[in-house]
Amino acid sequence: MKILWNIIVRFLSTLLKLRKPKGVSNIVAENLLLRLQLINLTTKRKRSPPTSTIERILFGFFAAFINPRRLSKACISISCSTVLRLHKALVKKKYSVLFSNKNKKKPGPKGPSQELIKFIVSIKERNPSYGCEKIALLATNVLEVDINESLIRRILRKYYKPPPGSGPSWLSYVGNDIGKLWSVDFFRVESMFLQSFWVMLVMDQYTRKIVGFSINKGPMNGSNICYMFNQVICNESPPKYLSRDHDPLFNYHLWGVNLDLYGIEELKSIPFIPQSHPYIERAIGTVRQEFTNKIGFWSQSDLEKKLSSFVDYYNKYRVHSSLSGKAPNEIEGERHLETVKLNQYSWLNHCGELYQTPKAA
Repeated sequence: MKILWNIIVRFLSTLLKLRKPKGVSNIVAENLLLRLQLINLTTKRKRSPPTSTIERILFGFFAAFINPRRLSKACISISCSTVLRLHKALVKKKYSVLFSNKNKKKPGPKGPSQELIKFIVSIKERNPSYGCEKIALLATNVLEVDINESLIRRILRKYYKPPPGSGPSWLSYVGNDIGKLWSVDFFRVESMFLQSFWVMLVMDQYTRKIVGFSINKGPMNGSNICYMFNQVICNESPPKYLSRDHDPLFNYHLWGVNLDLYGIEELKSIPFIPQSHPYIERAIGTVRQEFTNKIGFWSQSDLEKKLSSFVDYYNKYRVHSSLSGKAPNEIEGERHLETVKLNQYSWLNHCGELYQTPKAA
């Protein structure tokens, strides 16, 4: 433990002595990171040496000062997943601090009673086709108490769980042609510096093809989402329909005007039923599970470059179970699958060697 603290003190004192620490701190941090790993490797163990919590924190601390190009060369006894897990823990800690309400008392009324919640949920379970407005009118007439529609919506969002298989996708009947129906949605990612980036994903309904991504670092408003959508659609012919959920960002007046200029008709999904907008939700889940959760990025340009590589892999080479194992570009006829012989083949790398697919030698 004394050795570890000596390393920390030596690193901080070196940075304070340097007049221009920005250029030299990379070398100092890299040397100290290598020394820390050598200390860990000198333990007399036959198996791989275990790392303590303080060592993992020091690994992540020194990695923040090292050039990303040198990081893979400086890591000897630690893997890239160690740094990524530290980054994920920092992101979780960031939002737990920002939105923690454990010691805060919420002002205003305590909310609806348990009897009212049970009554509203029972109405919805016995009448699945009833919307929030109709349930509010029914409850008001029966209980002789004025019940707001927004209260019904909050109760159903929190306590009502539709049975499996409910809410079939009506979009399947609309988007049965190539380029006829697109879907759009947003998701958020965090950089290695804990900066938030909003990503717009646009995909084709019929082929499951990702039309494109667009990234915004600043606040989200009507002009920004129009710019993001126009950036995706600039090199594509616009579709006839565009489906989206009930995100408040789509309620801006500029968004509707922008779609009218392209001649696109907007379709809204069924509120609070993710199964009515399944393809774009599944695509976002795939991007998170198979890509963004496994990589780290430093800036907006770095994220754009990495998402572009994933789009190429997703549209051309990835196996889609919903398309009988084919890729979206094969459905469009832009690419044909090459046959491979068992004694003559090689591997094609995708997404920075994150995935590999066989190809003919």
